[in-house]
Amino acid sequence: MSWLNNLDRTGSGFWLNSQWYDLHLSRRMPLVNKMIEEMIYACPPSPSSASIYRVADLCCGSGMASLCYLKAYPTVSSLTLIDQSEERLNMAKKRIDTQLESISWRPEIVMCELQVKCDSQDDANLKLNESSSLHPYHLILASLALHVIVGHGKRSLEESKLRYRILFELLFRNLTDDGSGHLIVGDHSGSLGMFEQMKLMEECGFVDVECVWRERDMFVIGGRRRGKEEMS
Repeated sequence: MSWLNNLDRTGSGFWLNSQWYDLHLSRRMPLVNKMIEEMIYACPPSPSSASIYRVADLCCGSGMASLCYLKAYPTVSSLTLIDQSEERLNMAKKRIDTQLESISWRPEIVMCELQVKCDSQDDANLKLNESSSLHPYHLILASLALHVIVGHGKRSLEESKLRYRILFELLFRNLTDDGSGHLIVGDHSGSLGMFEQMKLMEECGFVDVECVWRERDMFVIGGRRRGKEEMS
């Protein structure tokens, strides 16, 4: 391990270190803050505090997207932080608790460790609710999440499509089926481009699929799970 890894901006670094990740993310990826801002602008408004509205932050990292969302819509009833790293989960929870000390309404915050396997249709396993009974969700935020879950390894286009399809189908099933379930994705092109991902979302059942922002290889897309009454 050498400090010289910090000097190479082409991909090396200490990404598995939570403190390093939090410190360097915006520096290494200057469009991240703009991307998260556009994600929040794209979210449907949450209802009043008297209504149940459950939000999940997939691959929450250090909590940047969750914090921005709660500043805009603090009256959600619950927020589930989901990540593969217990250390990052604790960082996100601490950041949100510290920043929101002054507000009177506090959502229930649940930390949930992500378990994911996108190797094949038969072995698909994505648990968004391992320690929570709060699903299904009205809103899932996926900030820099999908390409991480699908993986960085080199693979064929068809294999990449399969992995993304499995992931979109699982996210779809974890949304409410009353027409209010939304998925908002902010990411950069990984092993599959933005338009291919949007097409897969539609094939998996999402409606109202659109791109709301794109700059260089960063983008924000979203879709909604159709309500049961809309299918009759």
